[in-house]
Amino acid sequence: FKSLPIREELLSGLLCADQIGFQFFSYARCFLVCVKRVYGLDPTFRAGGFMGLEYNGRSIMIKVAHFPYPFRETRLLVQSE
Repeated sequence: FKSLPIREELLSGLLCADQIGFQFFSYARCFLVCVKRVYGLDPTFRAGGFMGLEYNGRSIMIKVAHFPYPFRETRLLVQSE
């Protein structure tokens, strides 16, 4: 990720969301390390298993959980015109 020339733009785009979800803790950890290196932000730990970041006066919640992929709905959407 460090070698990407648009890494700051990618992180900035992700940090525009109110909540960011990751399937695995290692992915969340890598994201938090990148945010720390690029923006100097430290995570806080919140109730309910959330981690949080304060960015541009906003609070972004980060959750590590298994998010189901809506296979049937996606297939119907792709097949429809």
